[in-house]
Amino acid sequence: MDKILFRCSGVGALLTKPRNKSEVLSETAKSLIHAMWLDYTYGYREYINNEYMDKGLKMEQDSMALVQKVLGGAFRIKNREKLKNEYLIGTPDIILADTVEDIKTCWSLRTFFEAEPTTMYIAQAQAYMALTGKHEYRLIYSLIPNTKDMIINECERLVYKFNREYENADYIEQCQQIQRNNDLINDLPISDRVKVFELKYDADMIAEMYSKIEQGREYYSTLKLTKK
Repeated sequence: MDKILFRCSGVGALLTKPRNKSEVLSETAKSLIHAMWLDYTYGYREYINNEYMDKGLKMEQDSMALVQKVLGGAFRIKNREKLKNEYLIGTPDIILADTVEDIKTCWSLRTFFEAEPTTMYIAQAQAYMALTGKHEYRLIYSLIPNTKDMIINECERLVYKFNREYENADYIEQCQQIQRNNDLINDLPISDRVKVFELKYDADMIAEMYSKIEQGREYYSTLKLTKK
């Protein structure tokens, strides 16, 4: 049981503060551990799929190429190696000589404009630095136009709002706006389509993360499918 590893992408849930100060773990942390327990015990998994995640997967190479053009430096190659230590497991996007990078492909101009490092992303950054031994991290947001198929799918989802009336004037106007929103991305200088946040290795945060993992393992060991 003490060898259960927490994924870097989700470990930030352990760092959320419980509402009840007498509790060791927050409900968010417990929910993460519940999902892990069901997976490891029964093979039960739930997948979250949406258009935002799908774009990130489909446009990964395009985002890397854009980042390379804008930032330059050492040639970036997608890392496929899964790394782990006594506490964590994960696959960083890019590992350079002295830096780890993670590239997030934004859905739209607005999501790019509003993109900031979230608590989960900051925890993920520290976890990746802990795994790689690097002390520098770049969280990079990229803005890539959606494909024709993505736009068609977006309009297809929208048409249900109009009872599948494809000739509805409001529906047509909104679809045209979806296309305009996408087209304007190509009109932007490529330097305006990459946003970088640099983070430093935080030994205190990693120590707290490891402590929470130990507490999470203790909670994990108490779980049962029924309260017998």
